[in-house]
Amino acid sequence: MFIAIEGIDGSGKSTQARMLVQWLRKQGRKALKTREPTQSETGELLRSILKKHTEIDPKALTFLFLADRIEHANQIKAELGQGKTVVCDRYMLSTLAYQSAQGLDMEWLKGLHEGILMPDLTFILDIDPGLSMQRLRSEEKFEKIEFQKKVREKYLELSKQYPNTYLIQTGGTRMQTHQEMLDVLQKQLEPLKD
Repeated sequence: MFIAIEGIDGSGKSTQARMLVQWLRKQGRKALKTREPTQSETGELLRSILKKHTEIDPKALTFLFLADRIEHANQIKAELGQGKTVVCDRYMLSTLAYQSAQGLDMEWLKGLHEGILMPDLTFILDIDPGLSMQRLRSEEKFEKIEFQKKVREKYLELSKQYPNTYLIQTGGTRMQTHQEMLDVLQKQLEPLKD
């Protein structure tokens, strides 16, 4: 199973991805946590651009994210082929939400992803941008409250457009969020037991 965890900056994606992998392993499943941007050369270039606030055309940035994702999707397919459950901290919906919030056409962005591996299950962690900004330790290129408000709106739209995509409120404790995710995941896993 391929699970993507999405959401604005500071929504708790990394924490919830780690907790989910730990839970899956306790259930006896082979589970792996991964993230985007990846640790590949392309992913590291993206991280550098985001940290340094490098000015770059949104379309050019989109193509860098896409190049990183294509390679990443191939790695995910290989892990799935070995019977692993892959939990990914950010995936396709991040590009759709962030790049469309910069003014790029949503349908054009979706078209770029035709044929790319889709998650079996996607969680969008929803949080008030004011609260998420309080959680952040650094300030990357997109970590500004007004921009995050736009991104959140895009995620809310996307949550209604893709199957097996669940909006999870993250204003409570980590454990409350984790339990909400488990409630959804266990329902998804039930048919796989037969």
